Amino acid sequence: VPVAAPELVRRLRLCAPTDLLCAPLIRVAPFGTSWVEWAEGVGLDPAGFAERRDGIKGVQVDGMGAALRAAAHGLGVALVFDPLIESEIASGALVRVGPSLPARGQIWFVCRPRERSLPAVRALRRWMRGEIAAVR
Repeated sequence: VPVAAPELVRRLRLCAPTDLLCAPLIRVAPFGTSWVEWAEGVGLDPAGFAERRDGIKGVQVDGMGAALRAAAHGLGVALVFDPLIESEIASGALVRVGPSLPARGQIWFVCRPRERSLPAVRALRRWMRGEIAAVR
């Protein structure tokens, strides 16, 4: 879901998803849903969300935490996983500025073969399966 600081939303008048075309975008490299994928998923022309060459400056960061901090400081609009921003939305530090896109991909649970039978590893695996089943 795209999020931004309330002041940036007011200053740039970000009222509709198409308004994000004139906003600085915060990109997370190398992971995360790209702005192009988000635009395609919500029915917008993805070309406008590719790497910008129109003079609108954006920011590239190396993780979701950095993207959230950059957005909260008004540096641009971040595309982050919705569950990560509940407290920032509740506190008013960030606001949603566009629709969310269901996450795609896979989740991998990895551990050393000799640790598979440890009670803590089994409990974590069981909990993760339950969480995944609850959102399906």
